[in-house]
Amino acid sequence: RETDGNLPIFLDGISLGGATVLMALELNLPDNVAGVIDDCGYTSEKDILTRGCRDLVHIPAFPLVNLIGVVNKIVTGLWLDEVDGSKCVKKARVPVFFAHGKRDNLVPVEQGIKNYEACPGFKMLIISENAGHGTAFLEDHGEYVEKLTDFFEKCRVIAHVHGSSAAHALAGAHVVENLL
Repeated sequence: RETDGNLPIFLDGISLGGATVLMALELNLPDNVAGVIDDCGYTSEKDILTRGCRDLVHIPAFPLVNLIGVVNKIVTGLWLDEVDGSKCVKKARVPVFFAHGKRDNLVPVEQGIKNYEACPGFKMLIISENAGHGTAFLEDHGEYVEKLTDFFEKCRVIAHVHGSSAAHALAGAHVVENLL
């Protein structure tokens, strides 16, 4: 159907997609982006590659990660340290919902917690005790849906109280709890 372009949009990603939507937080997002949903996103490319070398394939991270970093710089123009969702999330101007499985053997839950802690504004976190990588929704469906619904409701209240502009979301975050 036709709209006036003001429908709220939530950016959502799982794993690499979660890291991607966190990195989008440093961009000048349109006003109708109402929030971000990150499910098991990693902190940075360097962190995930280092962890993968060490814990998954049991090889030293040096010099492989450094070599990958040079190739990444040549191909994309960015060093691995520059591709860091935990730094980008510090610039969040919209609410962020974080989900992570405690049994995630690909992206450790500590990386999800680091992303959550770096977020300055309104945020919510669900850590699923039994979930592996990208399975929090499946493992704890009821709690996940309940918390995500609560997140959407709080985002709606923030937008209602402070206008539709997502940039107002952080200002509204501190009054939401008193309104609900």
